[in-house]
Amino acid sequence: MRNMIRTYTGGSLQISFLIIAMLFNTVANAQRLNEDGLKMISRIRIAQKDTIYFKYDERNRLKEIVCPFTDFEEQSEEIRMNGRLIKRTTQIPIPAKMIFTRIKDSIAQKKYKNGMVDTSSPVHHIWKLNTYGKIKQYVIRYQRKKDYNDTYFDFTYDDKLRLKEFKTYTCFFREDHSLSSFTGFGYYLIRYDEQGYYIDNYSFQLNELELKLPNLVDYINSHTWIGNEPAVYEKSNAREYSYSIDNRNDTNMNLNRLFAIYTKIVPTGSTILDYIVLHTEWSGLRENFLATHCQLWNSNKIYDIVYKRDLKGNIKEVLYCIDGYYKPKEDIIFIDYVDE
Repeated sequence: MRNMIRTYTGGSLQISFLIIAMLFNTVANAQRLNEDGLKMISRIRIAQKDTIYFKYDERNRLKEIVCPFTDFEEQSEEIRMNGRLIKRTTQIPIPAKMIFTRIKDSIAQKKYKNGMVDTSSPVHHIWKLNTYGKIKQYVIRYQRKKDYNDTYFDFTYDDKLRLKEFKTYTCFFREDHSLSSFTGFGYYLIRYDEQGYYIDNYSFQLNELELKLPNLVDYINSHTWIGNEPAVYEKSNAREYSYSIDNRNDTNMNLNRLFAIYTKIVPTGSTILDYIVLHTEWSGLRENFLATHCQLWNSNKIYDIVYKRDLKGNIKEVLYCIDGYYKPKEDIIFIDYVDE
């Protein structure tokens, strides 16, 4: 009896340890979900280019984006060659990073070089959030010695907190901060269906009378700029996607066109849509189902999108292929997640 009990107990212990080990392994490798039940991405790597890190607060909300990269500085030296003094300039690599940090109703964007905040750039970034933590306005300021210009991106959302539209324009200011001129008007409309979204962009121009309006900014913001409104030149140019009907995007990011995202250069016009910030929960732009194809603006190239998952069903790689082929140095995305 004892042998039987001992054998039975030993077997039970072995089974118990096996179950505990399996449970521990499952818990240890489970992905953390945000309040919307979406898997939280901790890192993406764009082929052999940039690696981008995402950090979250105690409520599983995006808190910070860290984008390390290599910057360069010129170093000059004078050398004597064949009896002549020659000035030689070389590019010295410097560790750098761009960091976006959510602070109450704004996002602080700072560039670091050698661990120190880089204040040498004449370009300043101003991000404002609404009460729901979505981007309300983004301003790029180009500061010169005596004057400056601001490029504005104004964002609005629907009742589901999805990005509905945004407008962009540039204001030029004199040294005394008085307005001198406007330019660069653009309007972008986002349409949604059950699977995903589609983006139309419109360019328009204003007549001389409108440009002289004292409340020009309010005038711009009060118009939809679609259809037959005065002084509007409509140019529809949809960003094309095809979506799956049964393959959901279960991540907390917008995965469309990730291979084209950037973090360092200053966005202009439609390129704002490829800025890393616009792919996160801060923008409200996200597809419900995964895209199967996409076409670039001003291009006839159509990409087939392939998703590779691990044994737990997590998307780990995204490949952008043309005729079944992709460029390993450009057209592949690697994804990691926040563990529970």
